[in-house]
Amino acid sequence: MLPARRSNAFPQWVQVDLGATRTVGRVVLKLPPSSAWGSRTQTIAVAGSTDGSSFGTLVGAAERTFDPSTGNQVSLTFSAA
Repeated sequence: MLPARRSNAFPQWVQVDLGATRTVGRVVLKLPPSSAWGSRTQTIAVAGSTDGSSFGTLVGAAERTFDPSTGNQVSLTFSAA
């Protein structure tokens, strides 16, 4: 689950089902190219679950900057879970 705190931009959260239990230690979020999206800062947290209903924090909420000069992407690395 990827909450984002900015109204009228991206959804407030996104849930991704990997189809089976997987070990994950990194999430990469990408925005459209700079011609469509300029630099912006979003507050993002990452939570994980093995059953889709009970979630634990993998990355705490913090501001992340998407910058066209670095590919408009943010990489969040955490202890594999």
